[in-house]
Amino acid sequence: MVADDGFEPSPERLHFEDLAFNYSCLEGDAFKNILRCFPSLKKFYYNHGGAVVGDHDFLPQKIGEAIAQLKPCLEELCYK
Repeated sequence: MVADDGFEPSPERLHFEDLAFNYSCLEGDAFKNILRCFPSLKKFYYNHGGAVVGDHDFLPQKIGEAIAQLKPCLEELCYK
């Protein structure tokens, strides 16, 4: 669900193993909250769409924090 101040993750956990965001622009905290919904993710692909898609700044440290929570399960990562 999306609130006025950003993405609010559902308490429901989704047990997908593969997830891809193509041509996307997610802000760091939203990125982190979304990935919390997928605790058993094995493969994650993200293609950053840049300014054409959204106006959020790319903050590698925030993306790193979001991906770090998947360390126990993530086997494959592709980030462009």
